[in-house]
Amino acid sequence: MIDIRDGTTLDLLPEALRKEPEIQAASFALHETAKMLLDKVDRSMVYAGIDILPEEIIDLLAEEFRAQYYDGSMSLQKKREAVKKAMQWYKKAGTLSAVDELVEFMYGEHKVHEWFQYDGQPYTFRVEIMGLNVQITEKGLENFLSALQKVKNTRSLLEMLIFHRRIDQKVYSGAAVASYSRQVIVDFYTEQKQENINLHSGTQRAHYSRQVIVDYSKGGSAARQIVHSGGVTNYVMKQTIKEG
Repeated sequence: MIDIRDGTTLDLLPEALRKEPEIQAASFALHETAKMLLDKVDRSMVYAGIDILPEEIIDLLAEEFRAQYYDGSMSLQKKREAVKKAMQWYKKAGTLSAVDELVEFMYGEHKVHEWFQYDGQPYTFRVEIMGLNVQITEKGLENFLSALQKVKNTRSLLEMLIFHRRIDQKVYSGAAVASYSRQVIVDFYTEQKQENINLHSGTQRAHYSRQVIVDYSKGGSAARQIVHSGGVTNYVMKQTIKEG
């Protein structure tokens, strides 16, 4: 079967006439004229031909239908969907189904939670948007809330609009163990020592000296030296060693 848009008069003529240049030119002209007329016929079917209507006609239809959610900045495809669903949303206005379809149209995957599902206040509901990359703008939220007022029932109140976001980041962590010990060294060692030394030599002068050494301990040492010789004086040395 040949589609009427693709068919030409050459398809109806015998093989001998198809090769004539005049016949080919006439067939081409008729074919182009037929396509133009068919396109205009399609455009005359306004409500049935939304998918093929130009954008300026779609804008007029949105005004005529009072499309609940319609924004001039939307893509042409979105505009067509909004116009096509406008009448459906009006028919379902006041039902959960209408809210579902509106949120699906605006934000895609979502969940609508009614008050008895999360122990909320009576006749309230929440809308949870599951998509992670949904674009959120102040203008978009205003349009959505305005459209929502037209399709939800009057007594129901939107309590919360929840958006999900995912943030990927690297977190580094480490651990260290610190320990210390305290050592106390106490040395109370005390030593007392006394020595008696007898030396025998020649003439000697008497000599006395005292020496103190501190070494964090206590110690005492005394030495007594007696030198016996003719005319020799006594030699006494006293030494104290402190170690603490």
